[in-house]
Amino acid sequence: MIFTADEEIGGMTTATMVKRGYAARRFALVVDAGAYKVTVAQKGTSYITVRAVGRGGHSSQPWKLDNPIDKLVDAYAKFRAAWPKPTADHWCDIVSATMVSAGEARNRIPDTAEMTVNLRFVSKDGVERVCQALKDVGLEIVNVVTTGGPVSSDPSAPEIQRLLAAMRAKWPEKKPSINRMLAATDARHFVDMGVPIAIIGAEGGGAHANVEWTNLTCLDECADLLEKFILEAPKP
Repeated sequence: MIFTADEEIGGMTTATMVKRGYAARRFALVVDAGAYKVTVAQKGTSYITVRAVGRGGHSSQPWKLDNPIDKLVDAYAKFRAAWPKPTADHWCDIVSATMVSAGEARNRIPDTAEMTVNLRFVSKDGVERVCQALKDVGLEIVNVVTTGGPVSSDPSAPEIQRLLAAMRAKWPEKKPSINRMLAATDARHFVDMGVPIAIIGAEGGGAHANVEWTNLTCLDECADLLEKFILEAPKP
């Protein structure tokens, strides 16, 4: 079964399709990765919103107040200093601040300040560890949204090896190899199916930016590869 990233068919996302019973019996292949690689592992993703609470008032007299923005910034700085530094290959739990919200007027210190951090994790207890570390520096956990856990398939699985061989035959000069990716794809929805999962894609760059691009020639070559891969699949 082949899935494209965040695919929608008749208004259904991939997650909805899986909930409605669509499944892979032997192998799940997701088209949402870099070119010339068979990706067999990706990180899980969680969004954690935290809050600092203070006492607001007119910004001309901050000594009479308790600025939650200062508390939020100071606490996050402590968290960052205590959190383990990334490994050389970055295959570890990574936390990034992505959103900050506080205040409604330029001359008033607010009563609360919030921040959302994005966790990309490979450890099973990654979400719990980050939440506890944020609490330890005095922040209140407001909300936790986990959109999927880590994905990891055995690279020696027959279908993965067959796909790798097909890619090496198609692009011998590119030397296709097994890969892990730091971002997340719809592969996260198929973990419970108990089948090998692989992620492939076309050449491109600038993901999630206004300069995002895809090599259309490579995209056509990928389509040809997938057609041949499916037609030559061994009978169950």
